[in-house]
Amino acid sequence: MTGGRLLIKLALICVVCAPWDAQSQDPLSAKSYYKRARNAYDNGQITQALADYNKSISINPKVAMAYYGRGLALYASGHCDKAIADFNHAIAISARLGEAYNVRGLCWFDAGNVAQAIADYSTPLRSVHGCHGRITTAASLAPPPAT
Repeated sequence: MTGGRLLIKLALICVVCAPWDAQSQDPLSAKSYYKRARNAYDNGQITQALADYNKSISINPKVAMAYYGRGLALYASGHCDKAIADFNHAIAISARLGEAYNVRGLCWFDAGNVAQAIADYSTPLRSVHGCHGRITTAASLAPPPAT
């Protein structure tokens, strides 16, 4: 994890870990932006992914997976401090989102905070089982093909 920045392929265990519910003015639109952001990220279009995650979050700020996805995109673009903030938001909404702890641990490690990285890596193993009982780490460290 030295040298270049890692581009983590968005590996989602579940489509939504927090509800797209009536608290949003337009949950279908928020979900549409979220899905479009995931597709953009998967295709290496980080700028577009960030724009769509931002729109999804502005429409419905109560969905952990949108913050998690935006955190991945921020991490991929070298903004660990902002990525950590988004992983913090995702965890605050859904503490059982093991993936957020894992990737936040990568951010802490890259920032040189090994103790915090170990704490984040350990949390899912102790008490968090990710979405529906499954923990993942970065599924793919290889960047998607450039578009």
